[in-house]
Amino acid sequence: MAKKIAQKNNFKIDFFYDDIANTFTIWLDDKSKAYICQMDENDDVIIMDKNKKSFGVEKLDFLPLTLYKKYIEEKNKSIKGKLLLK
Repeated sequence: MAKKIAQKNNFKIDFFYDDIANTFTIWLDDKSKAYICQMDENDDVIIMDKNKKSFGVEKLDFLPLTLYKKYIEEKNKSIKGKLLLK
C-alpha cells in the first residue's frame, strides 16, 4: 500500500506499510534514488542516495506484536480459504 500524501515544489512524501514483514517505510524523495541502506542504533533502516544523503527510513517491527497478531488473524478470516499472493 504505497501512498503519496504530499507534493509541492518537487517535494513529496511516500509511505508504505508491508503487512507481511510488519515494516513501515517513509521516503522524502523519489525512492528510485535509494543507493545504500544502513541500520542505526535503534534498528531503523536509514535509506540514502549515492551521496549518502538520507531521505528515508524503514521502521522494523512497526506494529507491536500483540496488535500485529490480531491484524493478521482478522486478515486471514477475510480470506476464507483463498490463497493471497502479493
